[in-house]
Amino acid sequence: MNEIADDEIRAIGLDLFSENPTPVSSSDPKDPNTLTGRFGVSRFAIYRWQDAARSVLYDALDRQNERDVDLSFLEFGN
Repeated sequence: MNEIADDEIRAIGLDLFSENPTPVSSSDPKDPNTLTGRFGVSRFAIYRWQDAARSVLYDALDRQNERDVDLSFLEFGN
């Protein structure tokens, strides 16, 4: 994740793969306990950033060519 140049995408990626990921949104769009409230963007922007972070991680793991690494947790649309 540290290789991601964009600060927001890096932060979203680190949160996405943390032990307790932050909820994307709630009924209050400015809720600071959600990613939309924290970053001031729509949930769709958060989803795009999560997809970008997944892509970076998937590519890094794929380049390692480890046969025993299950990459299914990085599938999009989850």
